Amino acid sequence: MFYRLFFALSLAVTFLLPRLGAQALSVHVYQIEEEGNPKQLEQDARFKLIQGYLRSGWSESSLSAARKVTNTLFASNIYLPRCKASIIPQAFMFQPSHAARFANLVIYDGYVEAPETGWFRFVGTGDDILMVNFDKKTVLEAGYYLPSRRKVLNGTQASYKQKIARAPHATALMVVPRASYYNVDLGGLTAGLPFEVEKGKVYAIKILYVDMGGGAGMTLLLEHLKEKHSASKGRVELPAGQKLDLFRVSDSLPQESELRRMMGRYLEGSMEWIPFNENSLIWKAVAKPAEVSGDDASASGSDEDAPKPKKKKRRKRGNTFRPL
Repeated sequence: MFYRLFFALSLAVTFLLPRLGAQALSVHVYQIEEEGNPKQLEQDARFKLIQGYLRSGWSESSLSAARKVTNTLFASNIYLPRCKASIIPQAFMFQPSHAARFANLVIYDGYVEAPETGWFRFVGTGDDILMVNFDKKTVLEAGYYLPSRRKVLNGTQASYKQKIARAPHATALMVVPRASYYNVDLGGLTAGLPFEVEKGKVYAIKILYVDMGGGAGMTLLLEHLKEKHSASKGRVELPAGQKLDLFRVSDSLPQESELRRMMGRYLEGSMEWIPFNENSLIWKAVAKPAEVSGDDASASGSDEDAPKPKKKKRRKRGNTFRPL
């Protein structure tokens, strides 16, 4: 019992807690359990709840049907090499679900100060879903499922690699070193929509990671663009020797040897350590200011890029409209 507790705490410190005194993103974890076996993903309660969360403008109040399984945790980066999904409850310190079908939703939330003026885009993916909402816009949607589409896109479909690069919140697939699972299964990491920032300005950010069992993993990098239209499209290969920035909000960085030691029994073969720039820019996490770009308080609260339900058609009396 003591060993399990010590191991869980060690994992949490490794993955979640930045260096003492550094600012961080807050982390909340929710669990959804689904009974039965729906024939279509759109009928799956897990995807309905995720889609409702996106439609609400990424408001956690829409997750009332899910169970919040942790108190607030903290994180300074989004980086977990691909491994067995059983690591997620250990790393985030909650009891795993024993339901046949479940989903763990991890929500990172906070405010960051732009380190430079210019154009950027997020590059990353997750097993099973990774999404980023920056400045009140969804700028990245990646992973084995794309929930923002009315017809949920499944990574096991043969047409996935052709469709994902044309998805609403993606611009390219990027093949990167030491990411064989993602390169083979998904065609690479997903490059999101370009966005412009001003040095010193504070922006709201939310990151959604979803684990549905089996495998797990998440990587969130950043590409600094010369200009908006310089972003590559289609399927591209990261040039040899080039490393993207790791998105981080403090000076803390993951250490390969430390993660390999901690993750030993959770790894599936050798650890896939996706390289990143050791001098990655720091998007300093800050307390919520009075005025902030992309803050819910300065807008209506709905995400302009979130999936919108189709307009209801007039039907004869007695018929019931079901949106999904």
